[in-house]
Formats: sequence, C-alpha cells, structure tokens
Amino acid sequence: MYKKLCPKCHQPSFSSSDIDRWICPVCNFDLTRVSSKDAEARKATKPHLFIIKNSYLQENPTLNTKIKSYEYQSFD
Repeated sequence: MYKKLCPKCHQPSFSSSDIDRWICPVCNFDLTRVSSKDAEARKATKPHLFIIKNSYLQENPTLNTKIKSYEYQSFD
C-alpha cells in the first residue's frame, strides 16, 4: 500500500500501486509526480509532552513561543 500527501489540499491518498496515474480523491489534483511512501511505515519518534504550571507560563511569556510547536498541558 502506498501513500501520497496532496500538496494542494494536504490530505493523504492511498493506493495499491504507484505506477499508474494518481489523482487526489479530495481535490482532483494530479499526484502522479508526487513521491509516494510506504503507507505502513511509521516514524520511530516519540511525541514531546511537557507538563508546565500555568502560572509559570504567565511569568515567562517567551517560553510560549519556544514550546508552541510541541504538545503541552498546563495545570495549576
């Protein structure tokens, strides 16, 4: 099984063959020249989780921009 990510609508598309013409089922964009990946392949990275006190975030506003790309949960 192969997977391609549409550069136009950013939705995944799956197929059993990467040889034939490939059209995005969501927006009809031609995905034939987009590189395919193994749909079963998984990234071996662990998600980042930060547990931070809400008061600490308020005292350090620059920290918000540093961890914005990571998932975090605040608590009091």
